[in-house]
Amino acid sequence: MTVGLLFFRRLGKDLRLLIVLLALGFSLDVASIPFAIHRVSNIWLINIYFLVDYTLLTFVLSYWQDQLLVRRALRMSVAPVALVWLASQIALGSLSHFNFLTRTLECILLSVAAIYTLWQIGLSQTDLPLSRDYRFWISLSVLIYFSGTIFLYAFGFLINTKLMGAAWVIHSGLNVTANLGYTGGLLCFRRP
Repeated sequence: MTVGLLFFRRLGKDLRLLIVLLALGFSLDVASIPFAIHRVSNIWLINIYFLVDYTLLTFVLSYWQDQLLVRRALRMSVAPVALVWLASQIALGSLSHFNFLTRTLECILLSVAAIYTLWQIGLSQTDLPLSRDYRFWISLSVLIYFSGTIFLYAFGFLINTKLMGAAWVIHSGLNVTANLGYTGGLLCFRRP
C-alpha cells in the first residue's frame, strides 16, 4: 500500500482502485485491533467490507479485459452478488453472524476472474515478460488469496473453535502472500 501511495498520481484508475482497497483493508485491520483487545465481535464490519472488497477487485480486474463483454459482465456481477449478500444477511437475521455463503461466492467468482485474466494476459504478452507485468502479479495475488480461502469460507461453519484458529493462521499466510504479490505488481508498474 505504501508503494502505491508514493506513486498514486501516476497510477491509472485500475491501480488507484487497488490502492483504495488496500488502504480500506488496512483500516479494517487497524479498526479490528480494539475489538480484539476487548473481545468484541467485529463480524459486522467484515460483512460490510465484503461488498467493498468484491466491488473494487471486480472493477480492477475488469480494466484488464480485452473484450468489452467480459469487462461489462464483471462489473455487472456486482449487483447480483450484492443482492445475494443482502438476502443472506436478512436470512441470517443480523450482520453479527459471519456470512459464509457470500464469502464463498466471492472467492469462487474472483478466482475464476483472476484465472481468466491471467490467461488473457498470457495470450497478449509481446515483448514484456510476465514477471514484469503488474497485472500478472496482482491477478496472481487475487488467485492465490481467493482460491486458497474458498474452503475456509465454504466449510468454516463446520469447524470447531480450536480448528478455526488454525484455519485463520492459513488465512493470514495467504493474506501476507497476496499483499507481497500486490507490492510486486506495484513495483513493476511503469507509466509511459
